[in-house]
Amino acid sequence: MSGNTGARGPRRGFGPAGHRGHALSYMRGLLRLIASLFLLLPLTSAAADNTAGIRVLLRYDDFTKTSNWALEEKLFRALDRMGIPVLVGAVPFPGAPYPEISATPVGQKIDLGPEKVALLRDLASTRHIEVALHGHSHHNNSASGMPASEFAGLSFDRQRQLLMLGKSAFEATLGVPVRSFIPPFNTYDQTTVRALERTGFSVLSADTRYEPANAALAFLPGTTSPRKMKQAIRNALREKAGTELIVVVMHNYDFIEDMEKAPVFRMDAAKIASATLLEDIQWARRQPGLTFVSVDDLLRQRDDLSAARAAANSSFQKNWVRLHALLPAALVSPPTDGMYMSTSRAAAMKFREYLLAVAIYVSLLLVVYSFSRRLHQITPLGRYRKVQEKLLLAVCVGLALHGYFNGFYLSAGMLLVSAAGWYLGLAVAEDSPTRWIFRMLRFMRTRNALARVGPKR
Repeated sequence: MSGNTGARGPRRGFGPAGHRGHALSYMRGLLRLIASLFLLLPLTSAAADNTAGIRVLLRYDDFTKTSNWALEEKLFRALDRMGIPVLVGAVPFPGAPYPEISATPVGQKIDLGPEKVALLRDLASTRHIEVALHGHSHHNNSASGMPASEFAGLSFDRQRQLLMLGKSAFEATLGVPVRSFIPPFNTYDQTTVRALERTGFSVLSADTRYEPANAALAFLPGTTSPRKMKQAIRNALREKAGTELIVVVMHNYDFIEDMEKAPVFRMDAAKIASATLLEDIQWARRQPGLTFVSVDDLLRQRDDLSAARAAANSSFQKNWVRLHALLPAALVSPPTDGMYMSTSRAAAMKFREYLLAVAIYVSLLLVVYSFSRRLHQITPLGRYRKVQEKLLLAVCVGLALHGYFNGFYLSAGMLLVSAAGWYLGLAVAEDSPTRWIFRMLRFMRTRNALARVGPKR
């Protein structure tokens, strides 16, 4: 007899034809799943908590006795005339040594000079400036090789003392409460959070890199620089998400009028003229649904400044797909740079990026797998399966090690998935080490078919 045939036709084996039928079936199923997941993207990217409008808060750091007085007076006076509030992070004792930890944490006078004290006192009276404590002396107390920080790593008693010294000095000099803290270098630890709660602070403004512990503080991280403010506002207006907050963090070195060289972390943002920034602010004020706010406005309106929102935004910024740039630039949309998103929107955007990455890399895997299968069936390339398998395994191991030490990023991620797809395409051979995968798939397919037919009567 020429073969085992019956009413159901020739028996399918693990030859090329049988494999093609099984592979195409599973590929169609995976593609249908990916297509259904893509339908969720508009829903997740549009998620928002409410439609309270877009708020912009201006924050100016490193206000000290040596910072650019001419620039600061010009900028603050102009903002005051426009009725735009600004949170000023002032350093009370720049360069000063720390007192003994047993000393009374009150009684020192701020070291800013009479002109700067008069400017703060004058503008604080109009409620267009709110003074935030920006550390004690702006020292870097971190060990070599660690991120710069004045507070992270210090004991609770030391941190509490430094906070009390600065807070009491500013309140005694200016006659206004100081409730916001901006940590130098935007770095802090959980001890800082506890010390802030114990010393009467209610707002912590750092950046979106840190996930805070559950705390009663309001978290108000900085999100963008003056040069990028206009684009961040455009992004928020385009999305119409409703509860986006943009916190523009300014330093004297951000402006053309100042000759100080920008630090390394600011090198990607070119300097801007103060007049240009004021023009951008005037443009922003004309945009419907956008408001410039103060810390007091946000607290009074009961805006969501919870630790949960800060953690959700931090998790979005540090998600694996974004951290390793695994998506093509054209697909990283809608743009979210410079925006402090609502809790639900940050979670939805994180899910969206993971979903896009899975869809792209699974699709690439299937395309390369199909191409590899077909090429090995119609060309003599199939004779060299053993050599190919060894080379592909070496490539996969090399890429995995490279990604572990240096990050995967888009090119390495696609190369790794392509190598894996090509390797799976070799599994059509009976002598392939991965043939058990296809046998398992065929067994499951046969079992499901028998379950649908049911037992013979």
